[in-house]
Amino acid sequence: MPAGTEVTPVRFNGRLVRVRPGQRVALKFHVPGGGGAWSLHFQSAKQGYLGDRPVSVRAPVVRFDG
Repeated sequence: MPAGTEVTPVRFNGRLVRVRPGQRVALKFHVPGGGGAWSLHFQSAKQGYLGDRPVSVRAPVVRFDG
């Protein structure tokens, strides 16, 4: 979240993470092996605005470690 906004609660597959303005949060998720499909669902009930501009969280890097 950009500086000047409020703490935003975001759920990732049911796991609650509070994203603070201007800070990075490193998250790790276990992806089961076996070759099947896996997905990461995220949601937030809070809508964020900076002035009249809608803002959100973003993931600048997604990395898979084996």
